[in-house]
Amino acid sequence: MGYGIHHQSAGICQSGSNLTDKGPSSPQSAKSAEINHSRQLSFSKDLAQGKIGLQKLLSEFGQEAERLHAEIHGLQSELGIVKIQQESELRLVEQERHTLARVQTEFDKLNLDDSTAAKMVSRYMCVSCVSHLHASHACLGNSPRRPITRCRTLCKASKLGTQQQLPH
Repeated sequence: MGYGIHHQSAGICQSGSNLTDKGPSSPQSAKSAEINHSRQLSFSKDLAQGKIGLQKLLSEFGQEAERLHAEIHGLQSELGIVKIQQESELRLVEQERHTLARVQTEFDKLNLDDSTAAKMVSRYMCVSCVSHLHASHACLGNSPRRPITRCRTLCKASKLGTQQQLPH
């Protein structure tokens, strides 16, 4: 009995497959084949449009990348020029510092020489003034001491004046 059932079911399966294998002759199978075909055409169309879109994006990306590479190259060139200018300016600043130091040293020497000369002139004038007054006092005899005191006061004032002119 088990054998008969298995044999009968195999026959049913065979007859069922014969029904579905009839192909496009049935109206429903023709419609489903047409729907499948239109879906495949729609999918193919969408795939082709997507492919075109990707190619367009790839082309735009390539153009943007080339533009950015050109911009990077230009900026690197500008950076090189700016670095050269900066180095040149730094060298110029260093030269100016050396020149300033040299001029400052010369100025200090000249200022020292000037104050030394002023002191020498002041001393000479005091000695000259006192000598002149002593000589005139000797010539005049017993004149009052007032001119000599005035000369000494002037000499002291001139010494103080030269000391105030010295840089601290």
